Amino acid sequence: MDTILTATDQLFNNMGDTPEMVRQARILAQATSELVNALKSQAESHPDSEMQKKLLAAAKMLADATARMVEAAKVMIIKPVFGHPITSD
Repeated sequence: MDTILTATDQLFNNMGDTPEMVRQARILAQATSELVNALKSQAESHPDSEMQKKLLAAAKMLADATARMVEAAKVMIIKPVFGHPITSD
C-alpha cells in the first residue's frame, strides 16, 4: 500500500517530466496488480459470500482503473504531452 501512495505522490509531483511520470506509472501498475491479487485471494478465502462479492468488485474496479492508467502511460510514451522525448529505462 505504501508503494501505491508513494508512486501516486511521485506521479503528481513530477508533472511535466514525462519519463519520470511513465516510470512512476509502471511502479504504480505493478503495486496495484499485487493489491488486486491480494483482494482476489482474500475474497476466495472469506466465508461470507456477500463480502466475497464486495472484495471481487473492488478488485475489478482497481484493475480497470489501473488498465486505464496504463493506457494513458502508453499514450505518453507515443506522444508526450509536454514535448519531452521518452527515453528507455
